[in-house]
Amino acid sequence: MRLRPLSFRLAVVLTQLGFATLAGVSLPAHAKDEPPPAWVTSLAAARPVSLSGAAGQWLPWDNQYDRTRGTFTRGGITPAQGQTWDTQMRAITEFLKQTPVLAKTPQGFFPEFSGHIAMLNVGGFEDRPQQAPLTGGVTLYVWPARDIRMNAKGVPEAHGETPSFRIELNYVYPPRGGTWMQDAKGEFGPLEQQGTFAGFPLLGNSLVITRNGRLPFVPVSQQRALQAFIAFNKKSSTGFEATLATQRRKAYEDFISPEGKAKRRARIEADVKKAHPSMAEQVRRKDEAMDRRKEQDLKADAEKASPLSGAVAEAQKKLSAMTETQRNAPAWLRPSRGVQFLDIVDAGTAGASPLMAFDPNYFDPKQPRETLRIASVRELHNISERAARGSFPQTLYLQLLQQTDWKAFAERFLK
Repeated sequence: MRLRPLSFRLAVVLTQLGFATLAGVSLPAHAKDEPPPAWVTSLAAARPVSLSGAAGQWLPWDNQYDRTRGTFTRGGITPAQGQTWDTQMRAITEFLKQTPVLAKTPQGFFPEFSGHIAMLNVGGFEDRPQQAPLTGGVTLYVWPARDIRMNAKGVPEAHGETPSFRIELNYVYPPRGGTWMQDAKGEFGPLEQQGTFAGFPLLGNSLVITRNGRLPFVPVSQQRALQAFIAFNKKSSTGFEATLATQRRKAYEDFISPEGKAKRRARIEADVKKAHPSMAEQVRRKDEAMDRRKEQDLKADAEKASPLSGAVAEAQKKLSAMTETQRNAPAWLRPSRGVQFLDIVDAGTAGASPLMAFDPNYFDPKQPRETLRIASVRELHNISERAARGSFPQTLYLQLLQQTDWKAFAERFLK
């Protein structure tokens, strides 16, 4: 049975580095003295491809989605849309095959392109898959000769598992942040960039390619961010934290109650009785001092406001003092320093990142579902790091990345 590497991820982990412009918002640059991740720098490094062994050959185009008819049924995909999608995938493979590293006769390996199809599952499209834009992609597998078997018709087939070079099409991974970063409109989170390559941003270990620079995200306003912060944390401050505050007050009240005082005196007298007569007075003074300190600490705990309550009050105060312009201004987020701090700040604040949400207008409903809007070359950190160690086929994948004209790709295939 043929196995494929399970490399699709439905979430993205973003790291703050690099610089780009998105929907009029400048993404944060890394600190001047802080170098980008090593894998980002290595994307431009020359990595020779080590070729050896007998000549290989291209395996047939593998139309994977022909084997997943349930996708067509669930997504309401017509045969014509499926054919158009297949034609686009084949055109992309031919475009990539023009790069020098793939234009040569395979030496010691067997390359194979495959395509897949799915439906966009963010921004409410999860509940209406038959209206969702089509997603999918093209994957290149480079198989060693040991994994190739000839079938009964004399056609080579691959068996096993191998790393891949994957281009995803129309997939969107909205930024995700803390648990409070959601409301009736959906989730949002800080969008951070790791660097750039070939004029395109690196987001979540992926090269994200668009034709006009527009990404499928929109800025979250100060008002929306603050309201989400208040709504989520107000529930917590009146729920779990309120319970804790009640427990702290009860602990203090029990300690200073007549019964509590009697128990405290009894404990002190018991310690004095156990002590040597010459040390009795010293033990009494020490125990009484500790008893007074504990009472002071319990009182302070009982009277202090909860961190969440303070944060909510601060957010409410800030929101009420804002002008309409300030409410509509983009919200940025500083790395969390704890809930007692309000980390929603103005755009451009040092060390902060813009809060972004999925843009519901990114995919034009008047355009065919199979229209290509955005492409991502995935898992580049794995390719870069392993190519730096001379691993094959990652050295070939890195050369493919470097030799592909991604701007020409965007002009030809994306709308």
